[in-house]
Amino acid sequence: MGMKIVVLCANHSLGDERVVVRQSLSLAQAGYDVTVLGREDPEKRLPVHPRLDLRSTAPLIRGASLASKLGRFKVLFGLRRQVLDLRPDLIVAHEPDSAFVALSARRRCGAPVHFDVHECFEEMAAERAPRLLRGLVRFLVWRMMAHLGRRCDWITVVSPTTARQFRALRPEGRVDILHNSPRSGLFPVCNQDVGAEVTLCHEGWLDISYGMQQLIEAVALARKKIKVRLLLVGKVRVGSEQAFDQLVKQHDLGAVIQATGWLPYDEVGRTDAQAQIGLVVMQPSGNNYGSLSNKLYSYMACGHALVVPRGSASEELVRQYHCGVGVDVTRAEEIAAAIVRLAQDVGQRKEFGANARRAIVEELSWEHMEGTLRNICSELTARPRT
Repeated sequence: MGMKIVVLCANHSLGDERVVVRQSLSLAQAGYDVTVLGREDPEKRLPVHPRLDLRSTAPLIRGASLASKLGRFKVLFGLRRQVLDLRPDLIVAHEPDSAFVALSARRRCGAPVHFDVHECFEEMAAERAPRLLRGLVRFLVWRMMAHLGRRCDWITVVSPTTARQFRALRPEGRVDILHNSPRSGLFPVCNQDVGAEVTLCHEGWLDISYGMQQLIEAVALARKKIKVRLLLVGKVRVGSEQAFDQLVKQHDLGAVIQATGWLPYDEVGRTDAQAQIGLVVMQPSGNNYGSLSNKLYSYMACGHALVVPRGSASEELVRQYHCGVGVDVTRAEEIAAAIVRLAQDVGQRKEFGANARRAIVEELSWEHMEGTLRNICSELTARPRT
């Protein structure tokens, strides 16, 4: 029997690409027995491997009421009990709640804890708080994250921004960036020699915070100067469908937009590759600008030229690899201007796209990140239990 790893992701789905399709599947393929405890996801096709056991857990209940808090603690205690019953050699936590559960279980079973930090959680909490309390909430949640960051045995993060935060806490190291990139072979290179009409790609969820209004308005503005279509590979969030339909109707873009809904993971790359320009138009927030979104890597893998938010971690990455432009994504006019400029300058588009693809193949693809992840788990499971 191989080493046993338990993956805690109660706030993530069993179809989550980062947690399950990439990390957990890679570890199973490496010979670990991996059990994932996460939220059921009937909309996505789940990976299958003889060493990968995907178990649905009760959802974590949100809310300020006493009943909500008691329900949440009940779920977390249940997760802890399952971890102890499984007797793992390593616990991987994917949210702060899960990290607290993992550390509590470590005191009983001695298994080391790897905390994979997906977001800037202190920024997310501050955004939900009343304006006058945001500074205090940000400080308190970061203190909680710092507590976890010092006590877990290894930290992996999603961007240079979060890496700098946690490396300041851990001068001894054991902080790595795991770029959430696809395997390069699943994402074919797009064709940049497309003639007059250029296709834009927006992958993933779309709502107001993801720049839905600015995106639709930018396409309408760009359409006055160039032939363009928009490929939406994902879904409009529940509650935003009516606003989306109204925007599309208002700007007469029904014939220009193709929405695919969620696709099986191995089809996403082939669909994205129909486009030439990849758009990241998430609106300003601490988390949106401090983290790197999955779509960014998909676009790079396809050899797209990128348009990303100015002043964000996405722009930092784009500047590093010279593969796109940063704009003020709160202004549809700036997004549209960047689209038109890239559409008309085929040479620049090709250069950006080639640089983006090279960065994925040579440094950022999951083939490279997988090696980092396996080395972390190998070192942690080789240590004597505490």
